[in-house]
Amino acid sequence: MPHVVVQLFAVLLLILLVILANERRREIGEAVEVLARELRDATRYFRLYSAETTRGREAEFIRDRLPKRLSTSVLIAFFMLCAAATWWFTR
Repeated sequence: MPHVVVQLFAVLLLILLVILANERRREIGEAVEVLARELRDATRYFRLYSAETTRGREAEFIRDRLPKRLSTSVLIAFFMLCAAATWWFTR
């Protein structure tokens, strides 16, 4: 087959795929909207545990007893220091 025929066949196949995908996307979109609505309605009935506030966060007295997290800036500074030391020692 000539090269042009293969290209035309590929373009026609791509157009067909786009048309079919668009119809399928609408069906999937409607299903996703229904699921999202059901999930939104179901979140109203989630249980509230004693260590959580009404917004799902931990209460302050629980958070105060947890170990403190290491700051991201401290980790970045540590890696920069290690990189600088490695560069200096390998010079």
